[in-house]
Amino acid sequence: NHADGSARFVFKGTAVLAGVFGPREGRAAIKASDESVITVNWNRGDGLSGSREKEYETIVRNILEAVVVRSQDPLCVIEVSLQAVTESGGSLSAAINAAVVAVIDAGVAVEGLCAAVTVALMHDGSILLDPTSGEEGSARGVMTVTLRGHDHALLSSVVSGKVGEEELLTAIEAAGDAVSTVLTFIRMAVEKRLEKEQRCW
Repeated sequence: NHADGSARFVFKGTAVLAGVFGPREGRAAIKASDESVITVNWNRGDGLSGSREKEYETIVRNILEAVVVRSQDPLCVIEVSLQAVTESGGSLSAAINAAVVAVIDAGVAVEGLCAAVTVALMHDGSILLDPTSGEEGSARGVMTVTLRGHDHALLSSVVSGKVGEEELLTAIEAAGDAVSTVLTFIRMAVEKRLEKEQRCW
C-alpha cells in the first residue's frame, strides 16, 4: 500500500524513513470514537523488534498524540511506520522529526510543530548536541529532548545514564537553539509540500 504521507530525516550518519497511512476508518478507533487513534510501528531491517524499538514506538506515539488534532478524524486510525536506514547516533530524535513531517505530509491536522534533538553529557561536564553513536557510548548521560515549536515548551525528555536535575535543565536549554534549526528545516519541507500541492491544482 502507498503511504498517504512520508518523510526522510537525515543527520550525519543516521537516516530514518517515516510513512503514514491514514487517517482511515479502523477497528482500533471504535473505543475512542471522539478521537483518532495513532499507532506507531518501528521496522528493523532484520524484521525483528526488540525492547528498544517498543520503547521508541511508545515515545513517538505519545509525542504525536500531543501535537495531532485527534478530534479532527474521529473513528479513524493514523498508522505511522518508521525504519532506520542507517544509525550513527540520535536515531530516536531523527524518528520523531521524520514522523512529524510525515504526519503533516499526510494532511493530518496538527496544533503546531515540534522537533527533537539528542544531547550528550560527557564525563568532563561538556555538552554535545547531536552526538554520534560513539560519542553516545562514551557519554555519562544521553537525552532526547522534544520541544514545541512556537514556545519551546518541553513535550518529552528521554534520559539514559546518570543525569542530575540541574544537568537535565541545562541540556534542555542547550537544545533550544538546535531545535530552532531543525524547525527551520521542517517548515521548509512543509512549505515545499504545500507549494507542490498548489501547483497540482
